[in-house]
Amino acid sequence: MSSLVPICARSCALVVVLCLLAGMVQPAAAVIVSTTTGNTTAPGDDPGWANVGVIGTSSGVYLGNGWVITVDHVGAADIDLAGQNYDYVPGTSVRLRNPTGQGLTQFTDLEMFRIEGDPGLPSLPLARESVPINGAVMMIGHGRNREAEPTHWSLFPSGGNTFWFETGPPGDRSGFTTTSSQTMRWGTNRVENDEARFGENDFGHQVEVNIDNNGDVLSLFTDFDAMGGDIYEAQGAVNDSGGAVFFKRSGRWELAGIIHGIGTSDDQPSSAIAFGNVTYFADLPEYRDQLEFWMSLDINAPWQHPLNPFDVDNNGQLTPNDALLLIDELEDEAGALPAPTEDMLLGSRPFVDVNGDNFLTPADLLTVYQELNAMAAASNLSAASGMWSTGGLAGDLEATVVPEPSTVVLAIGGALLLAVGVYSRRRARTVASGWV
Repeated sequence: MSSLVPICARSCALVVVLCLLAGMVQPAAAVIVSTTTGNTTAPGDDPGWANVGVIGTSSGVYLGNGWVITVDHVGAADIDLAGQNYDYVPGTSVRLRNPTGQGLTQFTDLEMFRIEGDPGLPSLPLARESVPINGAVMMIGHGRNREAEPTHWSLFPSGGNTFWFETGPPGDRSGFTTTSSQTMRWGTNRVENDEARFGENDFGHQVEVNIDNNGDVLSLFTDFDAMGGDIYEAQGAVNDSGGAVFFKRSGRWELAGIIHGIGTSDDQPSSAIAFGNVTYFADLPEYRDQLEFWMSLDINAPWQHPLNPFDVDNNGQLTPNDALLLIDELEDEAGALPAPTEDMLLGSRPFVDVNGDNFLTPADLLTVYQELNAMAAASNLSAASGMWSTGGLAGDLEATVVPEPSTVVLAIGGALLLAVGVYSRRRARTVASGWV
């Protein structure tokens, strides 16, 4: 029987995995390598060693543009990168969400946050596709070290429990005993597809893992093999949670996963890493869109759409609806914009700060109005297709045309004048009342 264990510093309870046999999942720790106690400096073929750092006693990964990713059961905090501490920016933590329609928890066990200062590290390329079965990965994490010599255990079932006793070889199980010290280390392994353990499921070689009710994580996994494994066969250990999993695709390393748990046998001691254990890592392509969204967001203009300032309703294109939304917002709430929350940005609230000045004013509506007029002037309307072509605007956007678009633009122009009047009256009342 296998167990799921979170690999963090605090104690963690039994968890449930997709169609998993009864067992335990734990949070993960330092990468254990079967053939060496070394691998504590960057490998010759370096996928991004310096981008992996220490958060408390666990791990985190610097993505770029001031953003760090770890797991929620580790949490947002200061991170040490190559011996230099970088402070967590309070209020910037974002918990990533699971895909909808799959029966998953709303939030997953992944968390992003910003740090103060520039560590001078490159942004990590993010995987677009899952690592294939038998794909070779490199794990890097700041988990527990292991004793130099292997350990063997004899197992004795009694009263519904299994007792593990250290013994001489060969024993019933073998592996390594971990120590209380920790080190950043790298090792390698290959992605598995163990239907005997997990049964058939709709996710292919991807499994759904939930550790300590921290949220479902769409995950891939590796198996710690005693024989026939990689030369640096690796397994996650305590405090590896938040560590990186890299995959080399078409000659380029990419960040493919974040370590978040290990699968162990029933009643396996927390200090034991046994052959046959499993390392779980979040399948990052499932969450790539959210990662790119937040990494592209300008922290100095959080209400401006990070990819296309004119896309007020965040539907991926510029349409008259963007201007109409601004009109509604100007009537309801104009002036200085509040500090955004995650729900406000990822929810239905529009990106109203078109010009990026942190105020909602008629100038934002005017900017959209001018862009719509420019699109109409530069485009050849096609009644057959019912589309405006943007003629090479950033993002190659297309905007669906409603009947008689010139009427819509004229109406927006009239609404712009009305909005200016409403804003001016509201501004006068606000100043008179002493609000700023």
